[in-house]
Formats: sequence, structure tokens, C-alpha cells
Amino acid sequence: MNNNSSNLEWVTLAENTAHQWATGLINIRGERHPSSKLSNEDVDVIRRRLAEGSTQVELAREYGVSGSLIWNISHRKKRSHYTGPL
Repeated sequence: MNNNSSNLEWVTLAENTAHQWATGLINIRGERHPSSKLSNEDVDVIRRRLAEGSTQVELAREYGVSGSLIWNISHRKKRSHYTGPL
């Protein structure tokens, strides 16, 4: 509330960005990312269907994403912050 220069902390852009992520002021991970094609629910369904025997190729076609994205989801390389089922 006090933006007087004596009350401000001077930091670099990198330090300011790190602070924003650390304090939760910015969070564009997962489905919040502007270029995200899948919701967290989609990721849950994909993991469940992979466990049930669906192939990565058929899921990639169905969801309109690359096979490598499906592989990353199956190996928890994507949405690792999400702790939902499977």
C-alpha cells in the first residue's frame, strides 16, 4: 500500500519472476497455460485409458495431440504438479 521509493525493493526481472512463481502470484501450469490443449480431467482419462489398454496412437488421434505428449503424460512428465488419481 506504500509505494514510496524508500519502501520498494529493487530486483532484477528474473528475481521478480521467481518471486511471482514462488508466492503463487502467477500460475499458468497445466490447463491454465494459454496453449494447453488438454484439461486436467482429460489427463486423468488418458492415464486411466492407458492403464486399461488403449494405445498412445489412438489417444493422440482422439485428442488431437502428438503421440509424444501422450507418452509424456503416461510417464508423468506432464502435469506432474497434478496429484489426481492414476
